Amino acid sequence: MSDFIFSRKVFPKKLLTQEIFKIYSGEEIQVEEFHGKWGSLAVSRNLYNGFQPLETNDHIFVVLGGPVLCFANNSFLTEKNGTEKIYNRWRNGEVQCDKDLSGPFAIFIINKSRSELLCVTDLLSFIPLYVFQDKKDLFIASHVDILACSAGRENNFDAVSQADFILNGVVTFPFSMYTEIWQ
Repeated sequence: MSDFIFSRKVFPKKLLTQEIFKIYSGEEIQVEEFHGKWGSLAVSRNLYNGFQPLETNDHIFVVLGGPVLCFANNSFLTEKNGTEKIYNRWRNGEVQCDKDLSGPFAIFIINKSRSELLCVTDLLSFIPLYVFQDKKDLFIASHVDILACSAGRENNFDAVSQADFILNGVVTFPFSMYTEIWQ
C-alpha cells in the first residue's frame, strides 16, 4: 500500500520522505514530494500501478489503495491512468464514491490555488487517516507514526490507548496511540 503525509507548513525537500522511509525498514520505496504555498506533501509509490499521484495546474490528486472502478474498464491496472479516471470524473462533478469505487481506498485532494483540502475514504474507512491540528499547523497522514514524528508529537503517548491496544489488539476510533492525534 501507499502512504502519505501532508502538512500546511512547508517542509524542506526530502524531510517528509525521510519520515516515510522510517516505517519501511529495509524496503526500497519511491516517494514523490510536492511543495507550494499550500504546504508540503510526500506520497510513497502505490503498489497498484494505475493509482500514482496526479498533479495538474490546479490540483494534486492522490489515491491510496486500489479501488475497483465501477464506472470504467479496469484495464488501467496494467496501465497508469486509474487516478486520472477518478480525477476527471470528480472534476466534472460526476463522481459518487459510494457507487463508483469499490474496495478499500482513501483519496486526498489539494486545491493548490485555494489551499483547500478534501479527504474521502471508503465507507468503512478501511485505510484510516490521521490528523493533528493546533493553532499553527495541520497535518494529515495515512500512518500515525509518520504524522507523530513530522508533527513533533512522537513522545506524546496516550496511556489509555496503549492499554486498549495491549488488551484488545486495537486502538478504539477516533483515538490513536498519541495524544492530540485523531483518526
